[in-house]
Amino acid sequence: MEKVTFAEIADWTGSQWSFIPEDGFITGVSTDSRSVGAGEIFVPLSGENFDGHKFIPQALKRGAKGFLYNKGMEEAETVKNSPFPALPVENTLKGYQLIAGGYLKKFPVPLVAVTGSNGKTTLKEMLYGILSTKFKTLKSEKNFNNEVGVPSTALRMSKEYQLGIFEMAMRGKGQIDELACIVEPTVSVITNVGEAHFELLGSHQAIADTKAEILKWTRETAVLNADNRWFDYLKEKSPVEVVSFGINKKDADFHLISYLDMGLEGYMLEVEEKKEGEKIRGKFHLPLAGVHNIYNALSACAVARGLGMSWREIENGFAHLRAFEGRMEIKKTEKGWTVLNDTYNASPASVSVALSLIQSVEKTGKKIAVLGDMLELGSIAEESHREIGEKAVLCGVDYLFTVGELARHIRQGGLTAGMDDNKAVHFDNKKDLIDKILPLLESGDIVLVKGSRMMKMEEIVNALSE
Repeated sequence: MEKVTFAEIADWTGSQWSFIPEDGFITGVSTDSRSVGAGEIFVPLSGENFDGHKFIPQALKRGAKGFLYNKGMEEAETVKNSPFPALPVENTLKGYQLIAGGYLKKFPVPLVAVTGSNGKTTLKEMLYGILSTKFKTLKSEKNFNNEVGVPSTALRMSKEYQLGIFEMAMRGKGQIDELACIVEPTVSVITNVGEAHFELLGSHQAIADTKAEILKWTRETAVLNADNRWFDYLKEKSPVEVVSFGINKKDADFHLISYLDMGLEGYMLEVEEKKEGEKIRGKFHLPLAGVHNIYNALSACAVARGLGMSWREIENGFAHLRAFEGRMEIKKTEKGWTVLNDTYNASPASVSVALSLIQSVEKTGKKIAVLGDMLELGSIAEESHREIGEKAVLCGVDYLFTVGELARHIRQGGLTAGMDDNKAVHFDNKKDLIDKILPLLESGDIVLVKGSRMMKMEEIVNALSE
């Protein structure tokens, strides 16, 4: 974070410090009393089971220069008698976000925001891999995509960066609005509208509306998936120019002309761009497997071209991409079998894509799917899991191993579709599953491992890869 003044913080939050020290400068903003540094201000966040205000003394001992606090706590010991600057706000989380939004506006660089039901993390990493070959680029790290993570990323902006990429996730109505308000992106991308978060929002319409919250804060361009059934709905809601991408819709601004499927090695893609009456084509190797990554690539091309990159520069950017951890990551073992690690998360759409991928791989050994629960599906959970079991059979899976309460329905779907009882097996825990699968594995086999984040399916990947 670049140095800012106490006066700027007060202006961004619409509040007033108890007093401002003589130097009047702040070198950072921290929400963690254990790692706050000298010269920083401390923002004590609170939740159902904790209150960060209790750690104000600890933060000050570590060198914090001042702190925020919730209005109404003026008589609290840590506030009333503090010899350090204190800033009252209605809510410290909102104060943190206001500071981040105000700070980010100090830097007149393009900002890209990514949201969607599936693919947003992969697209964020793909965009970073391509755009960083030309621009010094800031990006959301790990899963810093929520109400705390997005402002944390914004506060890492500095004069050295020429571009920023922000991933935005949501767990309910109004959360994308909250995040997009901080960033006010130059370009926003909605990868798709799918079933993820159906349990929380109750309908596809509600999911589409929450994704659309990003559009009202977008300043220049919205990049939307023309093949998604909510495209027209989202386009109507966009107050800015819409740039479309798609595989099936040939009138999309960026659409797939041809491709060569290289299995686990990815694809050779030829993409056509419609621009001011012209048709411009780019051709490049996408070194990531899975048809969903073609969609990610098309949207990445739309963003990169909009930011001034040439097709040659884009081709070079794709050439430098590598599989991202836990997202269609290929792990080849010393004993000859291959583990397809797609454990970062799971939804019906993403599991279906992963199954289609192993179907497309030329068979040299057994094809095995190890699948865990897909969470947050609400009333469609059982049906969605059964459909995945049926899909596994259609994709030629030789063995279907499942773990998790909901995943029982995947096995049932497999049995309904004709899989033998001894080849579709459910396990109550991951250890028993691992003990069953390891003796089966031989050179040439391919094993897909996938499930929702909370299932920690990477534990199975680690056991099969060692």
